[in-house]
Amino acid sequence: MSPTLEMDLETVGSLLLLVAHDLRNPLSALHSNIGFIGSAGPGDDTDVRDALVDSQVSCDDLAHIINNLDLFGQALRETRHAEPLPMSAAAFARDVVSRCQRVAESHRLRLLFDERAVDPSIEAYANRELLGRALGNLVRNSIQHSPENSLVELRIVGPQADRASGEPARVQFMVCDQGAAIDTELGERVFTFDGQLMARGKGESRYSRGMGLLSARLAASASGASVACVPPPDGFANSFCLIVPVSAG
Repeated sequence: MSPTLEMDLETVGSLLLLVAHDLRNPLSALHSNIGFIGSAGPGDDTDVRDALVDSQVSCDDLAHIINNLDLFGQALRETRHAEPLPMSAAAFARDVVSRCQRVAESHRLRLLFDERAVDPSIEAYANRELLGRALGNLVRNSIQHSPENSLVELRIVGPQADRASGEPARVQFMVCDQGAAIDTELGERVFTFDGQLMARGKGESRYSRGMGLLSARLAASASGASVACVPPPDGFANSFCLIVPVSAG
């Protein structure tokens, strides 16, 4: 008989964190070696250049999955995170979009964020690293599920105050795409464990690498924010929203 594994959630979380840590070491070496080969110059060989780009994108994808595995471990351990700090909403969005451009190019679509349309004085108030993971997961999910030559756009809306609840004003980071419309029966369940299990293999249900929508919710919650599906603007089929408190200052 095989032994029965009896572990509490905190132990499982700790093991996941160990696995994530162990995976980062060989990935770092692989990424460095690919970068070295690229810097040495592939010459005029188009196939070699394409292979290097594909390898770099694959390393980015693997790093993204490892980060989400780390998120699951932290969530199971109920890890306490650093205190939130104010940050420029526009600069934060620009950084996330910049990190996702290579994967967007590999999917042959446009990833757009018009920083000029955003009030530079808007400051989000959250844990920057975790908020970046949340927004990065939303953007990557939209990229993965969008057709070639389509558009994924990040917009910033707000800030808006909810006078009825008395909660602080919040700013919304909206990720809009032109992929297949999400299965309306799933609704907000796309951000849950069982929703992601149901979504596996169903394009309209938006499963993505590293359980992107679930990971977005976990990272958002840990950073003091939240996620939601919202009605898309004209020209788009889907819109996912990261809702973040703004700085009181």
